[in-house]
Amino acid sequence: MTLAPPRSWLDALEIERLYAGALDFLPRSFDDARGLCSFKAELVDGELVQDWSNRVAPRYTITSLLGLHAAGYDGAAPLTERFLELNEITNPADKGLLAVLHCERGDLEGAAELVPQLRELAGARLEMQDLAWLLWGACAAARAGIAGAEPAAFALLTRMLDDYVHPRTGLPRHSLHPYRRGIVSFGSLVYFLRALHEAASTFGDRRAEELFRNGVAAALALQGPQGEWPWMIDVARGRAFDRYPVFSVHQDSMAILFLRPALDAAVAGAASAIDRSVRWVHGDNELGLRFYLEEPFFFAYRAVERSESWTKARRYGRWLAARSATGVPVSRLRVNRECRSYHLGWILYAWSGWTDCAALHTAVPTSAGRP
Repeated sequence: MTLAPPRSWLDALEIERLYAGALDFLPRSFDDARGLCSFKAELVDGELVQDWSNRVAPRYTITSLLGLHAAGYDGAAPLTERFLELNEITNPADKGLLAVLHCERGDLEGAAELVPQLRELAGARLEMQDLAWLLWGACAAARAGIAGAEPAAFALLTRMLDDYVHPRTGLPRHSLHPYRRGIVSFGSLVYFLRALHEAASTFGDRRAEELFRNGVAAALALQGPQGEWPWMIDVARGRAFDRYPVFSVHQDSMAILFLRPALDAAVAGAASAIDRSVRWVHGDNELGLRFYLEEPFFFAYRAVERSESWTKARRYGRWLAARSATGVPVSRLRVNRECRSYHLGWILYAWSGWTDCAALHTAVPTSAGRP
């Protein structure tokens, strides 16, 4: 059962405006010749300039289509058919996410074709995000009654819980690689928690439910003083060691993927965390910046990040130093002004059903984006 929050709260967070903006932007991001939503978009002299060439563009497209289907967008079906016609999905994580999409749009035959592959991947050398999406896909297929989906889901869940969860903190490891098993990104934590929720709600698995609740509590403790979600987390210590980048997609939609079911489950602090998280992107942040433009059309900036070189090496050094994340002077921060299509897809998916956007489903772009 999904609890409906007060309309006044959703209005204060401008959720309907975000929903309408995502519905306006995503069709602009779709290139019919490629069957893809853009990897990134930029505004150059008021014009939309987009790039579809990156290898993760299919993943971004699947997420965008998930959102469009969840929103009831009239054009979602033909866009999905075009995507599937022109693109072959080979990445393990993308297969899991694609299984979710097939189930969401009622293509049980397409989901059934993926189930054996999901089961085979349970023993592969994967990163947490990959494993989480595979489990999510298997759970969606199991709920749809697809043969073989339940054992696939339990094989993936067992792999996750036995090999990837830190025994003391209950946080997930990014991977089993020696130099990355002690850290996890907030993005991977989100998908880990969502996958646990899917397993708990689909099968009534008590261990998954307990880890979900404990994981949400650990995540809430990580939220920063202004509602920001830190990027890098020390798994063994259960604390953030690098706050930046702070991504807008984490604030207005990805965190909602676990906070919304946590709110439904009456987890303490979930409502406050949602409120602070979304208000961050509306300007309650260290830069006082609203992350959305609405002219000449809706556009969402990507992140606040450190202005530094050798970012990955410095980040690894911060982890080795075993210190908690600290603030950064505003003078050493910069704004990443790109817009990513998957961000808008998650907005639609995460908030679907919580606001009446039926009148917005006919949103049609006035002009197409250019490469």
